[in-house]
Amino acid sequence: MQVSTVFDLGTSRLFGNASQLAGVDRGHAGVIVGFTHALEHKIGIHANIPGEISKSEITILRGIDSALIPALESDLGIKTVGDMARWAPYTAARLILSEAFVGLTAEDPAGLALNPYEGPGTERAVTELLGSLPASASLQPEPAFPAPTQDLSSWKDLINLLPDANVMQAIRRRSVQLQQIGSAGDGSPVTLDYYPVQIRSLPSGYTMDALFDEIRRDLTTDIKPSVGDFRYWSSVDAARNTPPKYSTSGSEDQTLWLSASPEGTLFSIFIPLITGLLSSVSPTTDGTVVCSQSRPDHWVLSTCASYIDGTHPVAGNREFGYWDDPDLGQVVYTRGADRPYLPMWTTLIGTILGPLEPLPDDLLPLIFATAFRGADAFWTDFQQQVAKMAVSKGCSAKVVAPVVGHYDWDSVFAKYGATSA
Repeated sequence: MQVSTVFDLGTSRLFGNASQLAGVDRGHAGVIVGFTHALEHKIGIHANIPGEISKSEITILRGIDSALIPALESDLGIKTVGDMARWAPYTAARLILSEAFVGLTAEDPAGLALNPYEGPGTERAVTELLGSLPASASLQPEPAFPAPTQDLSSWKDLINLLPDANVMQAIRRRSVQLQQIGSAGDGSPVTLDYYPVQIRSLPSGYTMDALFDEIRRDLTTDIKPSVGDFRYWSSVDAARNTPPKYSTSGSEDQTLWLSASPEGTLFSIFIPLITGLLSSVSPTTDGTVVCSQSRPDHWVLSTCASYIDGTHPVAGNREFGYWDDPDLGQVVYTRGADRPYLPMWTTLIGTILGPLEPLPDDLLPLIFATAFRGADAFWTDFQQQVAKMAVSKGCSAKVVAPVVGHYDWDSVFAKYGATSA
């Protein structure tokens, strides 16, 4: 494995193979189905369980020199395919090359159809997302994201939602600060999305109320996307501090979440994309959210900054609920209004490339594409987990293609912000 430059590392076939296989581990089993022959050329065994590939030893990679394995483990901390795929310097090299060479594409074909259930989805390479922008694209003087031409009023409530005074007071007592959508930074676009799971039928005597309540109660257990998961914030606090520093006990958030009034519950969301980039240099790589609103048919999580997780990679609000969709019938869904939080991304990129103040406009398209890709992977996989849980309860469920749009924030806020008509 001859690597002496950033270009060598960013284009390494060995690291690239590991990265592609780790992508399979993010829940995209369709990669194996659609590209069996390509994968068989890259690994020395037939991939039998996609979810286990990332945990496999690097010896399954074709072309790995057995003499290198001890050095990779001792010097670089690389023991598994997942370790190699998420090794911070490789990820940084890929980011640098993606910015420097917009035409650079990943070895795996873009636009893969990923249908573990019936819902189509797509995972696009960062470079494909940047394909319509010049290599030196700047958000000024012309915005890279469009002003909305369609009716987006369905997201107005999430764009403007703020927790009530009791929730704000409760999180302040725990040294947690709300990370509002308006604080994301100049030039950061807004993403408005809707990820539905159609519930075609329910067992006799089982209701949508019961299903949705089980989803809420099982958020940290059965609902565990393979690209990340939810953890009770107080349990993370207790694991790091004895006694817990910002919680009354390690079970504080679990007790509150399972109560009849879960508003104020804090979660720490494990975000592998961010962890992979920063794991070697920073412990604060995950995202804190608070339950800012709870009603019988929905609840909302809002982004926060905390001493446990640092700043969240996006700023905004995300609703989880169920309703009768005019086109789909009974649906469990998540929908969000959020923006990439540029102060956090400035720190991330600065950790890799050195201090960057202010953040160069040339890096913004790369940041946005990375944030969009990670969010889509997380919530698409969340759909899959909700569908699996519904099926385990005897329901018939179908994952439906999400609706996702990225828009110029100033234009959206001028039309749908709290002060708009």
